Amino acid sequence: MLPGVAATDESSRFDRCRCVLAAALEGAPVGAPPTPIAYRRCPVGVIADVDCPEYAGARCNYFVDRGLHAPDVIPRTEVPLLAAELAADYLTPRYRRRIAALRGVGAGCGGGAGCGGGVAGAALGPPPRVASSAAPPVNVPADPVGRSR
Repeated sequence: MLPGVAATDESSRFDRCRCVLAAALEGAPVGAPPTPIAYRRCPVGVIADVDCPEYAGARCNYFVDRGLHAPDVIPRTEVPLLAAELAADYLTPRYRRRIAALRGVGAGCGGGAGCGGGVAGAALGPPPRVASSAAPPVNVPADPVGRSR
């Protein structure tokens, strides 16, 4: 929940979503509760907290109330990995389509829970991971073809 904002049904829905992630603060004492982070792991992929429809008071098609359970806790070292995964397509047309699927807006979405599934939903997920686009380095002394050039 945002500091200084009164708790309402809409903001509490935002805080109670199963997609909320939390991580332990660096240097926090043992047993300290983890704090929510600025990313969510939704069925359509990693999104920024502020892009969640529940943040703005709209209804999310994938909302599942986690009730009194604590948010999913991830290692602090995984937070930069989530940021990198989000940065791969943040604010691109593909990202906007993923956010629209959360709200039930756009083609191929029936507007109910599970919207975006099936063949159309496969295109909404996060982009495939690519190890490297650069050519591997050539070790010239051990490469007989490279030495003859």
